[in-house]
Amino acid sequence: MNKTYTFEQSPFYRMRNRKKLAVLLKLEAGYFRKRHEYKYHRFSEPKPSGGERYFSNPLGRLKGIQRRIHHLVQRIETPDWVKSGKRGESYISNGLAHLDNDYLRTMDIAQFYDSVSRNRVYVLFRNRFCMAEDIATIMTNLVMDGDKLPTGSPSSQLIAFWSYREMFEEIHTIAIQYKCRFTLYVDDMAFSSVQPIPYSLRADVAGVLHRYGLDAKKQKDRYFGSNDYKVITGFGFKNGTPSAQNRKKREILELYIKLQSGASDVNLASLNGKINAVRQNQPGLFSTLLTFSNIDGCHND
Repeated sequence: MNKTYTFEQSPFYRMRNRKKLAVLLKLEAGYFRKRHEYKYHRFSEPKPSGGERYFSNPLGRLKGIQRRIHHLVQRIETPDWVKSGKRGESYISNGLAHLDNDYLRTMDIAQFYDSVSRNRVYVLFRNRFCMAEDIATIMTNLVMDGDKLPTGSPSSQLIAFWSYREMFEEIHTIAIQYKCRFTLYVDDMAFSSVQPIPYSLRADVAGVLHRYGLDAKKQKDRYFGSNDYKVITGFGFKNGTPSAQNRKKREILELYIKLQSGASDVNLASLNGKINAVRQNQPGLFSTLLTFSNIDGCHND
């Protein structure tokens, strides 16, 4: 069953009983009578633009618990402009929402996950979900890695949204005032319009972020005119037509050449994944290479 419900109809709303919480999360009834220590696998990967991206993936039983929390939280109705953490939404649907507009501004919140504090999440459960104090503490322990929101957790995207729901609603209001379409994908904000978008929109949005203790990432601020190739969360398009980014096309061709030369540090699965990713933007792209990459058990989705 994939029914949705209002916030107040969520089974988490007014949760005040540990046994009921355990049953809701598909745990044994006495699970929360005991103290549990949760562990994460922490690692980093280089960003294409430089620097490191840090990950914190839940281990063992905790990942299943967080999946269950996400499954229940994603049923809570959210605005159409929220494009992350929801069934049927993705970076593709985020980009498609702006396909028919000529002008686009994209903004990114600096260190957003790191800014989702333990106290803010506790307040979400205690005050917004109206949970008992001990239940709010338990839920906070389940979705937080110490004082940070874990980047590899199934539940983090929607917990981040609900923790800053009022802020994003203010930003949506600003978009309406500027006659823009607004979408949110985790910490990536996109504003599009049929007419040029004044720079003052960026300043107004940055002002809202500042009031909540956040900043816009200046190096991620981009403005696209009517004839520009536009990119939103990895989804590219021009003049209303989806098209894969040239940078990603080059990466695929370079990887293919390496494979053909017998390089040992690359594999077919990696090539297959990259091809399928760009084909989300441009379905007919790299058909011949896709056949090659599907050899030896690499399957097209």
